[in-house]
Amino acid sequence: MASKQGPSSKSRRTSVQNPSSIKPRSGIKTADPKSIAQDVHDQWMRNVHDQKPLNLDRAFADLTDVLKDRSAFTDERHYTRARILISALGVKYRLPRFYRFFPRDSVPAGASGYDEAPHVETHFTPREGQSVAPNASGFGAFNPGSGLFQIASISTGNQARVIAGPTVTIQTTAAIDAVVTLHALVDYSYTASSSPNPRFSASNLSAAGYVDAAIAMRPIASCLVTGAGSITGPILGPIGFHSVRDVTVDFDLTHAPYKTASGHENRVARYDQGSDIAVPVELVAEMQLPANARCTIGMLVDVNSFAVGAPWDTRAQFLGFGDVRASGRFLSIEVAAFEY
Repeated sequence: MASKQGPSSKSRRTSVQNPSSIKPRSGIKTADPKSIAQDVHDQWMRNVHDQKPLNLDRAFADLTDVLKDRSAFTDERHYTRARILISALGVKYRLPRFYRFFPRDSVPAGASGYDEAPHVETHFTPREGQSVAPNASGFGAFNPGSGLFQIASISTGNQARVIAGPTVTIQTTAAIDAVVTLHALVDYSYTASSSPNPRFSASNLSAAGYVDAAIAMRPIASCLVTGAGSITGPILGPIGFHSVRDVTVDFDLTHAPYKTASGHENRVARYDQGSDIAVPVELVAEMQLPANARCTIGMLVDVNSFAVGAPWDTRAQFLGFGDVRASGRFLSIEVAAFEY
């Protein structure tokens, strides 16, 4: 029987964020590249003290994986010698320990099921000057038994963000370098529309408005040190991100559409929609977890709708409406653990 879904104090959260936390995508277009590079560098340096050297077991496993592809070598003699060297290294170095997780209703032998409590978050962000987020709504649901999920984020002049998915739990005895792989199938749809704003007043700050629609997969992780109560263990990461759909619908028809190398698409229209079904997704995330800890790892769907142009906004020429939805199934999660 499928596990019953229900709210959990640990896994279901709803919040109204501070207006200052809104960072619309349009701001990135004019950001100074040097400032962005410096910010990334500073974040990296703040984590240097927690970083560990290359795990040699991890390097051995990666080399073993490379040699599975015969086309990586054009010379048979070099390929044979590389295989012999890898076999010799196998005496000293180890392949990872694997933890495999599946929907609780269909767990194969030797594997485990997803955690019983689903992870669901909803965040509604008001526009500047507002303490609440009217006209923002959404819901998220995930069934650990079947692996099925359904999410909707709906916004008018604000931001609605809903996150949902499975978590899995592992117990560490030594510090580990973990590679977590998620396989899922995702259906999605988005609708972005506009209507004239009767309160619009042209000024230097006025704009036509836009709608951001984004569906992505991302990891989370947390660890509690065994026997230490609520002491949180240090984690480096998780690092990983997979964009399923990332689009901005710009209401200003004088702009030009474009698409970035990362996959973000800027479309110019007063109305737009899109959808796809059974999109195969593989998300690979990396993290370093502490020793003697109970660690919870989540692989989640993040659905975001950000509409600029609200009924109380005099600076937007058009009122924006965004409806972003995703559904599908989390097929499996695999954790490859390399001990230090």
